[in-house]
Amino acid sequence: NVSMRWNIADALGRLGERSVAGDLVQLLADERLHAFVRWNIADALGTLGERSVAGDLVQLLADERLHAELRKGIADALGRLGERSVAGELMQLLADDQQDEFLRRSIASALGRLGERSVVGDLVQLLADDRLNMDLRLSIADTLGRLGEPLVAEDLVQLLADDQQDVDLRRSIADALAMLGEWSVVASAMVQLLADDQQDMFVRRRITGALGTLAEVSGRLVNELERSVAGELVQMLTDEWLDAELRMSIADTLGMLGERSVVGELVQLLADDLLDVNVRRAIAITLGRLGERLVAARALMQLLADDQQDAFMRRSIADALGKLGERSVASELVQLLSNDQLDAD
Repeated sequence: NVSMRWNIADALGRLGERSVAGDLVQLLADERLHAFVRWNIADALGTLGERSVAGDLVQLLADERLHAELRKGIADALGRLGERSVAGELMQLLADDQQDEFLRRSIASALGRLGERSVVGDLVQLLADDRLNMDLRLSIADTLGRLGEPLVAEDLVQLLADDQQDVDLRRSIADALAMLGEWSVVASAMVQLLADDQQDMFVRRRITGALGTLAEVSGRLVNELERSVAGELVQMLTDEWLDAELRMSIADTLGMLGERSVVGELVQLLADDLLDVNVRRAIAITLGRLGERLVAARALMQLLADDQQDAFMRRSIADALGKLGERSVASELVQLLSNDQLDAD
């Protein structure tokens, strides 16, 4: 009975009794059992977390006679077990171009969960191999980010800067770089790419978000490099040739950086009626994140009270005030709410 055996395997995983792990490995190798049952046994082994069976599971993983889905289940179980000693063997299987592509992606994911950084050099080489399936390369980029080894930062920056690489791959590499937390190596290179108008717009947008994440992963670094990066980002906000969504992302990144030395410049930009309305809203929210809620709220209230502003702009400002959360302007907002002039908008 397939359903019964499935439920029994599930129950064994939930029980947490690790002494049965060896018996489960033997059943996992039993070809007489239904593939679905064996898959659930692999899942149960991953749940049990008995690391002593990891070597046996790697041997089964390498067996090409097994169904592809079962092998993927075994790869997932190995990742959950967390036994780093098998990382080298997993890396060999990942590098084997005769293996099923979906299996290789599962192995890459398992390596990311294991956390064994010794394989990062091999992973970078695979990532740079344009003969590989793109989905596999994306999985490898994600794995490198999860492993968080700062030593590969420069290699990843080079790949990110290569405009011959696939756009989706470069976006994934930007995400991976953000997770490394290597601010001193990565930040300046990212800003240079961000300022390069020959770079793909979607890549540049992803870089802005990655810069913000990088700052959060690294911890707040109030130093000359951070001030320099923040200053360059503010200059980009004034570039009318830049896509509005990119400039909004830049404003959001400035909030994540937490560098307050640019507050004065942001307040000036907030009052610039030639600046895109959505960019100005994003700047207001950023000022709030930088701890300047009152300054931002006062500037927004002046704009909201200005009946020369178009209706869309004033609605956007009201929305930004709500997100800003500065309660001291509540009474003024009530007065505006009762203003008959608003009906004209």
